[in-house]
Amino acid sequence: YLDNGIIKVRILWPNGVKYDRTRWCHTGFIQDVWYRGIRFSEYERNRNGEQLTSEGGGLCCQFMLISPEEAVPGKYTLLPGVGSGIYISPNAAQDRLDMHKRLDTKVSYANDYAIFETQTPTVDGFAYFETREIRLCGAEIIEKVTFTNNGEKEIHTQEFCHNFLSLAGEEISPNYILEVPAVEAPEGFQSNAMIYKDGHFTFLRHPDKTCYFDDKGNGKSCSDYAWLMRTKAGSAFCYEKIDFTPARVSVWSDYYTLCPEMFVAIDLKPGETTSWQRAWGFSLGDYKV
Repeated sequence: YLDNGIIKVRILWPNGVKYDRTRWCHTGFIQDVWYRGIRFSEYERNRNGEQLTSEGGGLCCQFMLISPEEAVPGKYTLLPGVGSGIYISPNAAQDRLDMHKRLDTKVSYANDYAIFETQTPTVDGFAYFETREIRLCGAEIIEKVTFTNNGEKEIHTQEFCHNFLSLAGEEISPNYILEVPAVEAPEGFQSNAMIYKDGHFTFLRHPDKTCYFDDKGNGKSCSDYAWLMRTKAGSAFCYEKIDFTPARVSVWSDYYTLCPEMFVAIDLKPGETTSWQRAWGFSLGDYKV
């Protein structure tokens, strides 16, 4: 746990027993978030009779394959954030490796920060070194990632955070408003109960199935927050700030969570380095962005 007296988070140990699947990034998996003792994070759930979940929750990040050329079922590959193994599924919402070997990650931490350093093995010419730093600063969680291609091939991938969140546990309803300056959705867009109107997403009713919006390649730079989720009365809100122009923006929701996702593009030649930062803020009406 990290705790600064305002924000408290539970971060899963990279090679621990709490999560050993091959979807979510094992480094910096923030499973739970509390603001002044009130929980804003949610765990991935399914509906009765549907498939089991992939055990997501809270602020869990995910990488796409390290390069499009690796999308060959049966190929032994390196999946950033997860490890190496046999690629089994083109469905990014499921486990994607079989017989996988976890990455070796060095962890250092104190009360209000944790640093994860990962050097991968070289797999089919791909390798990288990553530093992922998470710090609690007031009412914000700040995550900074530095990613270096130290392999023999170019890396072309994307990373995003799923943001399994709710507003202090309140169920998804017309009381939710989601502003997303990082993208401009078509006025009147509707997916099940979720609708975009007057410059924001909201809900016509409590969702009875998954709602989904995806805008590939049209993300916009943001001078302030990339998205802000709030109740109509402003009694609770949370937001994400980013220091990059998103390569893709997705928004999905179900009966228990509302998840805006900002994708960062990672395109590196051997020897090149890139970095990006995300900051999430939380409030019960006593703090402003």
